[in-house]
Amino acid sequence: MRKKIALLLSFILLVSLAGCNKTTPSESEGTSSSTNETSTSAQESSAEDMAVLSGSYQFNVGSSSPVGTTISKTMAYVEENATSRTEGQLVMKYYGASQLGNDSELLTECVGGNIPIVVMTTASLVGTVPQLGVFDMYCAISEEDTLSKMMSDKDFRETIQGWFEEAGLKLIMWDPVPSKQIAATKTIDSFDDLKGYNMRTLSNSNHIAFWNAVGANPTTVVASELYLAVQQGLVDALEMNMAAILSYKVAEVTNYIYKSSLLPHMACVVMNLDAYNSMSEEDKAWFDEFCDEMNENFYETSLADEEAAWNTVQEQYNMTVLDFDSEVFQQMKSVAEETEWETIRTAIGDKAVDDYLNAIKAAEE
Repeated sequence: MRKKIALLLSFILLVSLAGCNKTTPSESEGTSSSTNETSTSAQESSAEDMAVLSGSYQFNVGSSSPVGTTISKTMAYVEENATSRTEGQLVMKYYGASQLGNDSELLTECVGGNIPIVVMTTASLVGTVPQLGVFDMYCAISEEDTLSKMMSDKDFRETIQGWFEEAGLKLIMWDPVPSKQIAATKTIDSFDDLKGYNMRTLSNSNHIAFWNAVGANPTTVVASELYLAVQQGLVDALEMNMAAILSYKVAEVTNYIYKSSLLPHMACVVMNLDAYNSMSEEDKAWFDEFCDEMNENFYETSLADEEAAWNTVQEQYNMTVLDFDSEVFQQMKSVAEETEWETIRTAIGDKAVDDYLNAIKAAEE
């Protein structure tokens, strides 16, 4: 896989050099009309908005995110703005839909420096940045906007940035809006209802451990087979973010959707630290400000997409939206604290876990 990616990136570099004097509109998939409007606005920026960089940089961006997602729309916006605002001195070419590999392959290549920037969730990053295991702590967050508040706190962001930098990476953008939701064919009205409940989850040891601990029967059916598994009754429910629920069409075969905060689902735009440090100090300062602005677009796009997704599952698929009973949630949290949380604490240490829990407490006070 490494050889194939190296050959592909060599070809990409040759193509980009051949057309280095041209600035073309983004051809990334998933560009919406709103993205096109924003791109036009970017092209009409005044000369005062143009960056004067001391160097020229080409950073390829890889993701497994499919067409039409928040990630694909945001990265198309980033790509266009990087080129237009620097007159081609900064190129951030986006390759989504696993064009450069799956999450595991992308992360390996990013750490190795072959793909400068990748986009994926904390669940895919935890093998390389172990402290991100805190995001696998079920029921730690109890309010929808908690993670957004946490990521708005400079001290907590610096803590997370330290985790990434230990792994040779830098967090440059993030989306804290979506949470894992539960789409189901059977309701969960009491804690006892979880016993034997066939819950589809990721092939993540922390996720599997939690569902086992509460008495459910976790299964890791691959997403492409999930529709049929639900339809045949092999899966009672699944935990996914809203984009995936719609993308894999499981809304067609499930009746209920729980608006839960059982587990956060944060997308991260991550850069190889050496690639970041290859820029001059002045260029890094401009790049940091640019990423902050792009992150605002990421957040706004995510909010709009999330609202649209909730409307779709209700109006198009007639799904019934439910909230977890507070008593059931507390029972699930008690089990998680005694089992899964302790496993994570042992694996990554007290400090990371306590920093995370203290940030949650401050956000929810």
